[in-house]
Amino acid sequence: MRKKFFISFIVLLGTSFEMSFAQTNLKLGYFDLNYVLPLLPAYKQAETELGTFNKQLKTEEENKTNEFKQKVQAFQQAQNTMNEAIKEIKIKELQALEKQLYEFQAMAQQKSEEKYQQLMAPILEKIEKALQEVAKENNYTYIFDKKSLLFEIPEGNISDLVLKKMGVTPPPASSDKK
Repeated sequence: MRKKFFISFIVLLGTSFEMSFAQTNLKLGYFDLNYVLPLLPAYKQAETELGTFNKQLKTEEENKTNEFKQKVQAFQQAQNTMNEAIKEIKIKELQALEKQLYEFQAMAQQKSEEKYQQLMAPILEKIEKALQEVAKENNYTYIFDKKSLLFEIPEGNISDLVLKKMGVTPPPASSDKK
């Protein structure tokens, strides 16, 4: 008896959900961030700025690495003429220098990620604002990220609408985008 009641309840619940879902006019769309980003001038500028920043960090890292290698090489050439006390001091100096090099590499990675976030935050905020405006103006109920879709209908892609809202002319339609 309980089993029949439970099954009837589930069927009734499912039917009422279907009816309410069918009565609601849903308009679904999706957005492709990987398509939009490279078309934005601000993104291109951010990429250039990040590239310059990373190049500076890389140059500094290379200088520190070269300095370390030179000191290791100098130590290896002179170690046979050093007494044990001096040799131990030089080894500790090299170990400290190696530690500093690893710490610099970790710091450079962190600084690069922070710079990326700093440059991307305003761009992503503008995209989000344009996305919300497009959704509201065109009565979209839900907007999905293209990466989360298993199936897509090209007409549901609002990426070009977002680009236009941001003042960027989308490229001519191609089969790659959709």
